[in-house]
Amino acid sequence: LAVDVQKAGLETLNKVLQTSGQNLSASWGLVFDVVRSVTDRRRTPHKIELKSGEGVVVDGEGAAPSIEALPTSAKAGALVRVAFPSLQLICTDFLSLLPPTVLHTCIEALGSFGSQADDLNISLTAVGLMWQISDFVLTKRQELEEGGIIRNQSFANGEDVQKEGHEEGLQASPSVASDGALSRARSSSLEALRGPTTTRTMDTLWMLLLGHLSQLCSDPRPEVRNSANQTLFRTIGMNGQRLILDAWKECIWNVLFPLLERIKMITERSELATKLGSVAAYGGSPETPVAGSPQKNKLLAAVGASAASPTVSTPVTAAAVVHHSRDTISKQWDETKVITLAGVTKCFLDFLPVLVELGEGFDRAWSLFLDYLKGWCLTGSPEVAMAGIKSLKTLVQYPKGENGVPEIVQKKVLDLWRVVWDVWEGIGVGLIQGADENAGLSTPGGGRVVVGSGGIGADMKILHGSFTQDCINAYAGIVPDLYDVIRSTFGLFELKKLLNVLSHLLLYHTNPQPGATLTKIRADQINDLETLSPFQSTVLDLITGDTIAVKDMKGGPELVISTVAHFVTLPFVRGSAPAVELEVKGFTYIAMAKRSMQCLAELYEKYGKLKSVYSSGAFERTVEGLGVPMRAKYDCPNVGNKDSTPLWKVAASICLTILGVGLGALGGFVEELPLEISTTIYSRLLDTLEGFLLPARDPPSTSSVEELSANEAFDISVLTTVETDILMHIGKSHVPEALIKRLVEIIRRGTKLYSTHLEPEPAVGSLTVGMGLGAKSKSWTDVGGGTDEEEESAEGAAVGGGERTNVTVKSPALGSDVKPVPREQYALNCFDTLFSICSDAKDGEKVGQVIATLVHG
Repeated sequence: LAVDVQKAGLETLNKVLQTSGQNLSASWGLVFDVVRSVTDRRRTPHKIELKSGEGVVVDGEGAAPSIEALPTSAKAGALVRVAFPSLQLICTDFLSLLPPTVLHTCIEALGSFGSQADDLNISLTAVGLMWQISDFVLTKRQELEEGGIIRNQSFANGEDVQKEGHEEGLQASPSVASDGALSRARSSSLEALRGPTTTRTMDTLWMLLLGHLSQLCSDPRPEVRNSANQTLFRTIGMNGQRLILDAWKECIWNVLFPLLERIKMITERSELATKLGSVAAYGGSPETPVAGSPQKNKLLAAVGASAASPTVSTPVTAAAVVHHSRDTISKQWDETKVITLAGVTKCFLDFLPVLVELGEGFDRAWSLFLDYLKGWCLTGSPEVAMAGIKSLKTLVQYPKGENGVPEIVQKKVLDLWRVVWDVWEGIGVGLIQGADENAGLSTPGGGRVVVGSGGIGADMKILHGSFTQDCINAYAGIVPDLYDVIRSTFGLFELKKLLNVLSHLLLYHTNPQPGATLTKIRADQINDLETLSPFQSTVLDLITGDTIAVKDMKGGPELVISTVAHFVTLPFVRGSAPAVELEVKGFTYIAMAKRSMQCLAELYEKYGKLKSVYSSGAFERTVEGLGVPMRAKYDCPNVGNKDSTPLWKVAASICLTILGVGLGALGGFVEELPLEISTTIYSRLLDTLEGFLLPARDPPSTSSVEELSANEAFDISVLTTVETDILMHIGKSHVPEALIKRLVEIIRRGTKLYSTHLEPEPAVGSLTVGMGLGAKSKSWTDVGGGTDEEEESAEGAAVGGGERTNVTVKSPALGSDVKPVPREQYALNCFDTLFSICSDAKDGEKVGQVIATLVHG
């Protein structure tokens, strides 16, 4: 028919409805046929618009994708605008006259007008009318219920079909039921509408309405799909209490999860098209191979079969002027993902007391939704990732609600929240393994970071990725609320997982997003020189605070101490360049290291007397961790102006404090420990003291006289503490004599007052952090200058314990090249310390006897 004739007929129909609509009875079917004719002919394939303006088209029956331009017609759009007022009139004035089968036809008509592409306002109005029909259906249901017209048999007489659909779907796909099973369930529901009108009939209509709303929730136009999303979840939220269990089963498996799957498939397909770099890559059938990309072929095949609805088409309209935060297709879908995640989360929590009665079916639904949430966190944009983290936190906080936890939920909450814990850990592991440094690496031998494979601090390196620091901090903030629920099942195994994930994420740096504003970039590149970043503060508070009952776990205190000791070394961690070269300012970890040192001292006040701290190696790792900045000394990174105390000074002070506690406690049960453990502890202690008291580098040439004097005074104070608090423990009978001799040798080497040409200084770079100066014993007479032994060593000198290097020296005039060492006062104190120890030696004091033997022997 000509458009003008159609237009005249639609206008006449509208007039008939206005004047005599209340008298229609058996003609409603014809009315809807006329109204829907303008949209049925305009229905178009499902299309995802790409940046180029072209699109990937998948028709309503799941046929192969094809490239097609959607024709538009001003005249056809005019027909839509003429026909819709009739449908609007029916929805506002005549719903009570429609039998269930016709009411379903009305819902389908609204779905058609909601998905048409000619008029955006009509689509939005159609979505609003669905809300009106929902209210009408549930009001009618309440009237039937009050009148006693209730049917309690299975939903739509299709429980077996529905159950079959659920089980078949779970076997065929981890996401949603199969299309065949859902079609059978839908047919059974429609058949129920032809019987007597009961509460079950109204439930069926309401569920069909939700299904059409769910289809519009994946419409390509962001305004339509977001409006449909809000309407869908508002409808469920306001009326969910009226639903019986079978209706909820239908809602979860045939409405909510298909919605999540469609959005996931559509966005994956759009992103894949962008990565392929050409829309032509989608040409042909899903089976058409794409060179060198079997995974992409598989995804294309899956999307082509299930992404579109068999009943509702979702065409694309021309792009509108939008804010820069929504100026791309991917950003617009991000907004939809955020709304959908929040809606499904609220739906699960608001009706949890009802849903748990579904038994194993809800357990599967809970796990499946959390899998979707984890996937969107790891693969989505920063906006979607943050929404996923917030949804996870909302779930975790449910037991802390104002109304408490219903008794029926209390029985299930532990099992459900254990699944949440697994998902939390999975997100953290996914972030680490998805970092740029791990891209393309699949085996530990290839350099991939494998969380938990080697303990805290093993094979750790700087990481880069797209996850923002705000997201990471929010992610860590979930733990306290989650731990409160699963406390009874949270043991050492879970603690190891927690510490491994958090330790790796401390090294995670955020790459700037394309087009990111300067404010967002600065938010991720936090200056942590003088102040902890929010995430660093959260981690330390979580690990060292009272949030987790570490003291009640066997092995817990030792694990925490070892982890915090590793944090001290973070300023010295270096990583390979990221896979994509970006100028990203990295964290300094200076404030983190200083705060970790303080936490170590506090931890030893709590747990320093536990035998397990020493037998497990935690004390040894503490000394090693503090020894890194102590041995680096003048090579330590610069600190800020707020707290100008060098890192090595803080480390030395804390180390001496911990040694005072640790060595005293160790002496009480050292006889009970294997000799190897105590020997290793003292060896690590001497390594640290040697590196600190005999630094491999001289002070920087830029140091002022005051700074040099202050540094020397600090070294003298450390030496004094070693004499008064450490020698007394190392001189015990259980300490091997070789270790005692080594300590004495360290002090002796510090007594040298002068250097000459006969003692070539080590070349710059010949020593690294953690290497000593060598332990070759020399005659005590070198304290005052050159000796016969030094003359014999003029052709070679041991540097850093390495091989001797031939040095040719031209003999100058005697004494002309003698120069004092930079720390003269320190050398004199070393000399005094040796004599002080000898003079205080008494019978039975092994350390005094050894020193006397070394000096006079």
